[in-house]
Amino acid sequence: MFEVLVGATDVTIYVYFVDDDGGTAPGEPTTGLAFSDIETGGSASTMRQGAARADFTLVTQTVAGAHTDGGFIEVDATNMPGIYRLDLPDVFGSGADFIIAMCVAASGNNSIMRPVVVRIRKAILPQINVALSDIPVVMVLSTDHVSPATGLSPVATKSIDGGTTFTATTGTVTEIANGAYSFDASIADMNGAMMLFKFSVATADDTFVAIRTEG
Repeated sequence: MFEVLVGATDVTIYVYFVDDDGGTAPGEPTTGLAFSDIETGGSASTMRQGAARADFTLVTQTVAGAHTDGGFIEVDATNMPGIYRLDLPDVFGSGADFIIAMCVAASGNNSIMRPVVVRIRKAILPQINVALSDIPVVMVLSTDHVSPATGLSPVATKSIDGGTTFTATTGTVTEIANGAYSFDASIADMNGAMMLFKFSVATADDTFVAIRTEG
């Protein structure tokens, strides 16, 4: 079983083909298949939980090539017999807990693939390179370090993955009330596994907010 985050794109899985009862060695790995052995006379399908089967077109691929929807290639007939790379289309949106992927080789190949389940996991942490809204920020006056700092326009900067300098953000800061502010981080502001945001203004103490991402 494979697992991806909801909304994942360009997902590559690896599938296993064995000889069927009409093959040379039933149950043993099938080698030498090409995308055309499935695309012509066979089929490639995905099925989201609770939905109908959907066909997708296979194309040739390389073992380490960039993702291409429908890309298919044998990994290593000698050292990993029966294993093939399969690039899936983008079928991992919300509304399903899993998808099933299946390829059926043309009958003359006497080969069968075991269906593959790909679990769709909801994000627990904010996702990397995905905008995040309504990040709470509390500002206090620098005169006593306690009183709410109201009516200000804090400047938000960021440090990415432990960087020693803070750089400008492209998100926006909005005042709520009583020293509370809200920061809407843009996609570019979430470009790291660990984000540290600093909010600064002349009459208030700096406020720091750390956010860990996943994905």
